[in-house]
Amino acid sequence: MKKTLLTFFALAIAACAHAQFTPNNLVVTKVTPNSTYNRAATVSLEEYAPIGGAAVSSTNLSIGDDFYLPYGSASNQFTGYLNLSTDQQLLTLYGYNQLPPSAGNTELFSINAPSRTFVAVNANQTVTKIVTNAHTNANVNRGAMAYPLGDGTYGTYLFGHGAGTRYSVYDPTSATLSTSVSVNSLNTISAKIYHGKLYASSQVGNIGVNAFDANLPTAASSVTSPAPLLALTNAHDFVLFKIGANQVMYVGTAASAATAADGLFKYYSTDHGATWTAAGKIDGNISTVADNGFRFLTGRIENDKITIYAVTSNNTTNSIKKITDETAYNTTIGNATVGITISNVATAPTGSGFRGLAFTPGTTVTLPVTLAEKLSAKALGTHVALSWATASEQHSNRFEIWHATNGKDFSQIGQRPTNTPNGAKYSFTHNNAPKGNNYYQLQQVDQDGQRTTYGPAVAFVALSSADFTVKASRTGVSLQLNSEQALKVGSISITDITGRVVAKQQVAIAIGINQYELPLTLAKGVYVATVKGEGLQLVKKFALN
Repeated sequence: MKKTLLTFFALAIAACAHAQFTPNNLVVTKVTPNSTYNRAATVSLEEYAPIGGAAVSSTNLSIGDDFYLPYGSASNQFTGYLNLSTDQQLLTLYGYNQLPPSAGNTELFSINAPSRTFVAVNANQTVTKIVTNAHTNANVNRGAMAYPLGDGTYGTYLFGHGAGTRYSVYDPTSATLSTSVSVNSLNTISAKIYHGKLYASSQVGNIGVNAFDANLPTAASSVTSPAPLLALTNAHDFVLFKIGANQVMYVGTAASAATAADGLFKYYSTDHGATWTAAGKIDGNISTVADNGFRFLTGRIENDKITIYAVTSNNTTNSIKKITDETAYNTTIGNATVGITISNVATAPTGSGFRGLAFTPGTTVTLPVTLAEKLSAKALGTHVALSWATASEQHSNRFEIWHATNGKDFSQIGQRPTNTPNGAKYSFTHNNAPKGNNYYQLQQVDQDGQRTTYGPAVAFVALSSADFTVKASRTGVSLQLNSEQALKVGSISITDITGRVVAKQQVAIAIGINQYELPLTLAKGVYVATVKGEGLQLVKKFALN
């Protein structure tokens, strides 16, 4: 690809290589106001563990006096959007490269700066900064989104107000950014790539979230009709999921003057995004109206559940929330809806505020396979039938079937190739499965070896009469039970031909041969020995002559 490089604007700085990001953590843009320039802030990337919220690392982006973000007024909160590239290798950010000419409350976007700074951060926390004139003067810049082009470079969208969305090519090796090309002049708040398509949100009027006519445009491109809902106002960041043949979108909203109407809105589509239906919203912090909305989002499927991480809308001391939606794709939600879980991950320190949010480089965000039907296991005599189905398969190689008798020590017992992009139904039979509980997992392996685990599913294979023998004498009954697994406590009872219980005993069932002796005096006749337990009932008739 031919590139005209901004050599007179390019500045690359490698720093912060003292550590590495940990995959599957969260990174948030933290802004701290400058003591001299009240509406300008220094910037750092703060890494947090999503479970427990422990602080892991901090990467200062304002070293070198060339990277700042606005701070203070409501409109300043619409900046600092952080994105992870679609190959999960780079974090990208877009900010200002100079401070106001004098102290005070001057807005950064009103100083008519001739250029901005694009930032890329890799898994080693190496920071590359490139000065660009993609947005200049009073045009507000908000964020950047990158995707790999296959030759080591990245197609990159720089988005904001005035100049709208512009396209450049970022070369990590030479630390250069090509001359930007206008894609669309839409006043863009956030831009994301989902399933190979570029989407953008806008706060202007009721535009909401738009998809571009060209999937990944590199030149002028129109946007489709406003979506997902014409009446959606104050749209900020958004997350899109495919659930089977349907799509679910979550959109964070926050007005300049915060209101109780702000929140995280849910929409669903059953026609591949042509039309959308509203399905309720979740509030951030009703008790503090200024913190009720959400401006920055990221999310993925975790443990088969839609999981969203969201930054609340307050300017300072705001929070990262974890929101889990276990409801159906078309269920209307609210804070109290069964299946909705909301928890706090981390809160910005006093005097600072959180902005953009993304997963760390190396995180598995988009699964190559989407399950339409979960793994199920059903015992059929001594066999177990497994079944599952996919809605889509991208870059997938195979499913491996794993088995355990204790729920933790799994071993592989088979596999199924995956080569159907639009999904397929799968089955597998585990012949002569052990008696008792059998646990199964799927390990989906993609083409580069990454694995995703689904399950477990459990099936109980009952003991058969062949596993149970009885010997009787005038002074007692001897019973033997051969079990391949340890089962829960059961009971053994002896009844005569009329159904009268003549003996009963609680027993434990261990792996292997279990021998039980019931001392009792029996008259001649026909008797029945019964073993009972959870998922177990064996009956054996015997006679004493």
